[in-house]
Amino acid sequence: MTASQSIPVAQSRISIVIPTLNEAARLEGTLSAIPDGFHEVIVADGGSTDDTVAIARRWGVQVVQCPPGRGGQLNAGAAQAGGDILLFLHADTALPADAAILIQAAFADPSLVYGGFALTIDCDDSFVQMVARTANWRTRKSRVVYGDQAPFVRAELFRQIGGFEPIPIMEDVALGRVLKR
Repeated sequence: MTASQSIPVAQSRISIVIPTLNEAARLEGTLSAIPDGFHEVIVADGGSTDDTVAIARRWGVQVVQCPPGRGGQLNAGAAQAGGDILLFLHADTALPADAAILIQAAFADPSLVYGGFALTIDCDDSFVQMVARTANWRTRKSRVVYGDQAPFVRAELFRQIGGFEPIPIMEDVALGRVLKR
């Protein structure tokens, strides 16, 4: 499928994949804050020893259990996803209330293959706010979205490029560099 043959916006289904490892303290808040408009939520758990899996199941989301390692976990969740668009969400990240609408609107441009949200941090500390502004500037300049910015990508393209690299850290940057090309 070429960019010009992409799925119409109104028919796109967005799957959320959340990698977890002992995220019980955060997961409930993240799941409760997911706005309407998403096709499914998949928690890809890397062997949690706390209540992470129980919380996910209580929320009725699909749970994929896999070895630890965020890139592999994200790939395992994406392999189970039925959406046309994949959104990768950290367990400590909240989406904007209109996230699904914004993603649908972004993909109205058939040349768009990948995107993310501006980083905002719920903290009054001026240094922390400067870090967020710097991260957003970096993303605009590099066109590489980091994991804490909830990257989203066309599922077909994600699968064509082989997903995330199996590296211990910065799998989000590696994916962004491939997609940028």
